Amino acid sequence: MEARHASLVRRTLEEIRQKRAAERLNRTSSGPYLTKAPIANDNIGTKISESTNRLSEVGHFLLGAAVEGIFLNTIEQNTLPSLTKALKDVALEKDAAVVAREDLSTQLRTLKKRLRENSTRTMQS
Repeated sequence: MEARHASLVRRTLEEIRQKRAAERLNRTSSGPYLTKAPIANDNIGTKISESTNRLSEVGHFLLGAAVEGIFLNTIEQNTLPSLTKALKDVALEKDAAVVAREDLSTQLRTLKKRLRENSTRTMQS
């Protein structure tokens, strides 16, 4: 979009330069008394106005992008490290919970085995 806008501005400026050069050429060749009255071109004013509006839009876009960049940098520097630490802590707690569950399962199997052994001993006596 910026390239298209810049191209439009260049073309408009080139048109203005060409018209001014033609007016100067007419004045010098005809003499100062026979110069043509400058022709008002509303189209150039419209193009300049449109160009100004587009420049303003581009400026707002760039400002918004800069603000978003600052916001993302702030998040990256401040929030991301604490979230990463919290995620590591959760992973450690999960690992600890898995180990604890395995330990409890082992203890339960051992208790069941002892209970069966005691039951069989009691029945044999």
